[in-house]
Amino acid sequence: MTYVKMEITPEIFETAIARAVNLSPYQLNFKQHLQDKDGEIQAKLEGTIGEVVVEAWLKSNNIWFEDNRSNHTHDYSLHNDTLEVKTKVRKVPPSLGYECSIPEYTMDMQTAKIYTFVSLTQVEDKQLSLAKYPEAYIVGVISKERFRSIARHFKKGDFDPSNNFTFKKSCFNVFINQMTSPVEFPEIYKNYISAKIN
Repeated sequence: MTYVKMEITPEIFETAIARAVNLSPYQLNFKQHLQDKDGEIQAKLEGTIGEVVVEAWLKSNNIWFEDNRSNHTHDYSLHNDTLEVKTKVRKVPPSLGYECSIPEYTMDMQTAKIYTFVSLTQVEDKQLSLAKYPEAYIVGVISKERFRSIARHFKKGDFDPSNNFTFKKSCFNVFINQMTSPVEFPEIYKNYISAKIN
């Protein structure tokens, strides 16, 4: 399985930070409370970097999309489908055995038919700046239906021995190797759309 690796350029970072500072407060975003004094803006920035990266990937593959991020039920429309971007911050590049998570409280609130997962590399000792986020990887794409059928459910306080992690919120997890590669997805999706049209 191959990832799509993307350098975080000044343009990507500036677009993401401009979006992040204009987002309204979102009380259910628990990640912002786990970070330092700039936790809220940092949590929003990490999510918007993931969105900008996915937009660049869709454009580079000539996949039409419409920005629906203001709806809060999904991020983008793709033809007759809806897509949600999920970004996870890591200190190291992703591995096939790593997991991608969706918080339990968003599963019914967000109605996207497709999830795209991004792994954002973070340099831990850097201030909130471009230097803190050198690269991102689009690691996998999966339908919500398949995600629900294969995901492992962890409750708050559960311990996952596969990665020595104790959950701070209830989540559903899938392994990266259980998803469609972002390298293969564009052709698969275009063939799917073509078949629906014809």
